[in-house]
Amino acid sequence: MDPETKKSWATGQVLLGDLRGGLSFEVPLSAAQRLLDSECFVLDRLGRDFAYELCVGQNGRVWLSAASARETVLLLQAIKRSFGMT
Repeated sequence: MDPETKKSWATGQVLLGDLRGGLSFEVPLSAAQRLLDSECFVLDRLGRDFAYELCVGQNGRVWLSAASARETVLLLQAIKRSFGMT
């Protein structure tokens, strides 16, 4: 770990902002690992047609935000279905 990063956490400095809007959901850990891959086919393919923001945690928690509520739900369904979830 970088000493500068460790120091900023120790002082309580916020490095990342709040996730506002959008929605959060959970995926299996195996799906989270695949979403975190820099060459994730699902996210690359969805990015061709939609503008969205996505945060994926190692714990399987995902936050998703798109231009509209409709697009957010469509993306959520596409991501879940691509990993065999309903």
